[in-house]
Amino acid sequence: MTGETTRLHGLDAMRLFLMVFGIPYHAALIYGLHTSWLFHAPESSWGFAALAGALHSFRMGAFFLLSGFFSALTIGRRDVQSWMSRRAVQLLVPLAVSMAILTPPQLLLFVMARDNLPISAWQMALPGVVAILAHPNKLWVLHLWFLIDLFLVCCVFAGSYRVGARAFRAPLDRLERFAIKAPRLLGVGLLAVLVGGTLVLQAMQAANHHRELNLFHDMIQIQSTLYYMMFFALGSVLYMRPAILRWFAAPGFLTGIMGLLAVLGCGVCAPSESHAAQVLLPALATVATILVSRWMFRLALEHFNEPNNWVGQVSGASYTVYLLHHPVVAMLGFICVREAVTPILSWLSIVAATTIVTVTFHVTIVNRSRVLAFLVNGRALRQGAHTLRSHTMRDA
Repeated sequence: MTGETTRLHGLDAMRLFLMVFGIPYHAALIYGLHTSWLFHAPESSWGFAALAGALHSFRMGAFFLLSGFFSALTIGRRDVQSWMSRRAVQLLVPLAVSMAILTPPQLLLFVMARDNLPISAWQMALPGVVAILAHPNKLWVLHLWFLIDLFLVCCVFAGSYRVGARAFRAPLDRLERFAIKAPRLLGVGLLAVLVGGTLVLQAMQAANHHRELNLFHDMIQIQSTLYYMMFFALGSVLYMRPAILRWFAAPGFLTGIMGLLAVLGCGVCAPSESHAAQVLLPALATVATILVSRWMFRLALEHFNEPNNWVGQVSGASYTVYLLHHPVVAMLGFICVREAVTPILSWLSIVAATTIVTVTFHVTIVNRSRVLAFLVNGRALRQGAHTLRSHTMRDA
């Protein structure tokens, strides 16, 4: 697993599925009951809200877990400073480009929906867009929060890597031996620790009058960043300790059933406005993330680890699809809502069209231009800097 030439094809496939899940998730928010997005259809569906809650329960946590795994893999191949410099380029260049190019059109749709303006009167929405852009706020980043959080987590990881590697060597050695001797207890202990961490973060929010602790005009939500940092840390441990990885990637049938129940529980709780459901939801999402990720690792490494050109090409497009799918879903969803397309037909059309458009854009345009690959994927402009391409930003 740790060899210089190892290509983790199975985890490419896992990343592909996680990327694809983002498209139906955001499309479902347009029609979900009690869901909040750029705009909302007049019809509200419990089913779409449940679907969005189920998909979101594990998707982002699994992304951060993969990011931690690949970060631990790549940081050992170069010095920490150069690794962090490369990560900064990979994350911040696409972030800046996307904020400049992709955010304003989405804000235009937001203002048009808010003010109930017809498509033909889009110019009337421009003052509202300018007003939003004039003052920093969370609408500046929209779905790009992931890049900000990942950059912050990578900063912490790089800053603590050398000290942490020494300080945690002995505890991780003991944990690795424990994974061999008592795998079931390790599973229970892992869930207890991460659910406990989730409850601590919820308590922090409750102490702050049930408001998120925010920085930079709500663009950074501290509890959210800390929450996903837990999964990033777990991912890095999985790479650094092979015995723990073997345990993690070998879940039993009961683990799968429990993971499915946790996902379904999140789907039920997400549309609910009851206080109990909203308190339970984060803990259930943590359980879902761990259990579903274990099965995804198993399936990825056992059944998808052979070279596959199609999976390689499409998973290589994951960063582009991540950046572009949100505005494409917004544009198509806005048109469908205005044209009163039935919700299920609208959702299916948006998911299919967005997948095709974004993947095609990457394969036919981004992949053929070094400049675009740099601006959209943060890929190095120099040919010699492509050696780690398989394991760099594809973990986002």
